[in-house]
Amino acid sequence: MSELTLFNVLAVASIVLAVVAACHIVLTKEDVRSAVAWTGLVFLSPFVGSIVYVILGVNRIHREASKLKKKKGQTEVFDLLIDGKASPTQMEPHVRQMYLLGHKVHPDGFVNGNSVMPLVNGDQAFPAMLDSIGKAKTSIALMTYIFDRDKSGLKFVEALAAAKRKGVKIYVLIDDVGIKYSKPPIDKELSQAGISTGRFMPTRALRFWRFVNLRNHRKILLIDGEYAFIGGMNIRHGNVLGDNPDHPIQDIHFHVRGPVIDQMNKIFEEDWHFATGQQISLPVWPGTTDPESRQVLARVVPDGPDTDMQKLQWLFLGALACAQRSVRITTPYFLPDEVMTRALQLAALRGVSVEILIPEKSNLFGFDWAMEPDFKRLIESGVKIYRTPSPFDHSKILVSDDGWCSVGSCNWDARSFRLNFECNLECVSPELARQLNLVFAEKRKRARQVTVDMVQSRSVGIRIRNRVARLLSPYL
Repeated sequence: MSELTLFNVLAVASIVLAVVAACHIVLTKEDVRSAVAWTGLVFLSPFVGSIVYVILGVNRIHREASKLKKKKGQTEVFDLLIDGKASPTQMEPHVRQMYLLGHKVHPDGFVNGNSVMPLVNGDQAFPAMLDSIGKAKTSIALMTYIFDRDKSGLKFVEALAAAKRKGVKIYVLIDDVGIKYSKPPIDKELSQAGISTGRFMPTRALRFWRFVNLRNHRKILLIDGEYAFIGGMNIRHGNVLGDNPDHPIQDIHFHVRGPVIDQMNKIFEEDWHFATGQQISLPVWPGTTDPESRQVLARVVPDGPDTDMQKLQWLFLGALACAQRSVRITTPYFLPDEVMTRALQLAALRGVSVEILIPEKSNLFGFDWAMEPDFKRLIESGVKIYRTPSPFDHSKILVSDDGWCSVGSCNWDARSFRLNFECNLECVSPELARQLNLVFAEKRKRARQVTVDMVQSRSVGIRIRNRVARLLSPYL
């Protein structure tokens, strides 16, 4: 075959491949800007653009959604709230709107009789989690994004191994990208302890692991159907600030007891089946009495690039739209899309006190640059942005009107809203909101408020760098 003929064949193949990719983009991408960007890439970069799209742009998650069945008591609680028979605090009009929206977005209803206890940093969270693992009688299910092979990680392996020797069934599900944060990974220790371990979405793209999408970012620990932990805290020794680790990380996790654990069970069972092909059934909440106060209405809201896509974004938009007095957001990564940005502005323009806490310095290269371009218009609309000093704050909390809150693994960026599997606990509880607002206030005391003058004082070169980083933000 002559060089000219070979060139013609390659040219035709490139066009055909680009057309096929473009057709897939048009049929599957709902975001117009995303569709235009991908289409331009596949046509302007022969072969390379199409290959990049196949690797990064195609959602390969095809999980058949299990039918959502209401648990006993969910319909009753929801009907009471709609009918106006619940307490006045819970039945404020804007709170009722949040219930209605939430039920439409995610059919699993709220269940009453839960306790949700904030645990600050690994100093509080890890001892509580290890203590609950030590109490296990029948089963332990642990799902996490990062499980480092360090001092804290090895403590968890030791506790799980001890439970295994007692005959407890143990399931550990770790994201395949997250486990690679630690070198060497903790696989060997888990295997030697005889612990059943699943990897979520294995990938061999080692050199580009930070850019691989569709990761399981959820963090849940379930013990015997009686004890549960949920939030955004990974298993790594950096969270134990009392030990002065080399890379300290602030965070808040939550100890949960009550019937909402059954909803967490369902999420773990589905993820375990997806990752391993094995069907398991975790123990349900036994309904035992406890002297602890159980006054939190709660439910679990999963989010991911499958049937649960953008549920949390819808709920966050609803919280901003329904808020009457205040919205307080704590997040390590703040890169809202245009819709979320406008919603934040609109809430502030309505007179709602909108306050956002983000770290002074991110742990990801370029993230601070990418966040800054949106600050000016948000601040001019009345949004208050604070940057908290080190150690890096990984907390993820949203509190609205001193009564409704959402805690869990979800960040305020495209990766969490569109690309990763996330899980949040949605709660209605003035007492829990009060505790979280106190934590927020303490962080704010030490924080530096961002002003328009600070943003405008940047040189032209810095502003261009930040804008470029913003364009690349989905890959940070």
